[in-house]
Amino acid sequence: MRIRHFAALAVLVSALLSRAAETAPVSPPAPDLLALASALPLRPVPYHSAMAVQPVLPAVVAAPQPRPGRVFDKKFAFLAALSTALTVADYEMTANCLARHACAEADPLLPHTRAGMYATNIPLNGVLFYWSYRRKATGKKLWWMPPAAIIGSHLAGVASNLRFR
Repeated sequence: MRIRHFAALAVLVSALLSRAAETAPVSPPAPDLLALASALPLRPVPYHSAMAVQPVLPAVVAAPQPRPGRVFDKKFAFLAALSTALTVADYEMTANCLARHACAEADPLLPHTRAGMYATNIPLNGVLFYWSYRRKATGKKLWWMPPAAIIGSHLAGVASNLRFR
């Protein structure tokens, strides 16, 4: 009975999608520039001794985009150094604890070797810092959130490893 419901749902969805594709809006044609030019108000402009007619164009002023300062500044360098230090501290303390058989890794998906820990986390940290760098370069206000996530996760790892020292 469930297979029939699934098949009916699939037919309904495909029918709706094909109907939506048939009635998709068509992009409007390009505007006629001569019609637009003839609709503009005209004003007389002195031209030598005769009067010429010149269209009045609306003034369009682009708003200046705020350009942020340097992207890799003291704040960015501090967050990068702190997150790197906490990553190294977390993995060294975890590897030492695992080698002494004093603890067990809480996340079973993470590797248990030192090289495996670094091999999985360094690319992730690099991607998060690249994302943060791009966000700061475009002037986003919350550019510091990806490094803060790295710092928070490894700070929790260091804090939990302190009891096994």
